Amino acid sequence: MVFALPMFLAFLFLAVHVLVGLFATSTVTAVAHDVARDMASPDIHADPALLDRLAADAEDRLGGLDAEVTWELAQPVGGQPTHLVVLIVADPPGLLPARVGDIGVTEIRRSVRVKLEAFVE
Repeated sequence: MVFALPMFLAFLFLAVHVLVGLFATSTVTAVAHDVARDMASPDIHADPALLDRLAADAEDRLGGLDAEVTWELAQPVGGQPTHLVVLIVADPPGLLPARVGDIGVTEIRRSVRVKLEAFVE
């Protein structure tokens, strides 16, 4: 009976730690898809300054996760860019001490590849 409360609290903190990690992973995935979709629009992907601004906005949306957003235009040899790749790397939040909390995910890494949109004349 003496160990019941500490064990209950340990499992409660573990469950909350897992749920917070799953929420953070879902948030990073959603932001990656949103920013990739926004960057792929025809009037934006031609301007690197706008792409950098959208990447900075995505980092702001992920505020407390200490995220880094990078993008790259993938193009075939000698051709126009056909795809855009967005990579987000973030540190997952945690409630457990560092010694115990590093047992799971140490970083959240999401990569989204989208085809660039273009107007057909």
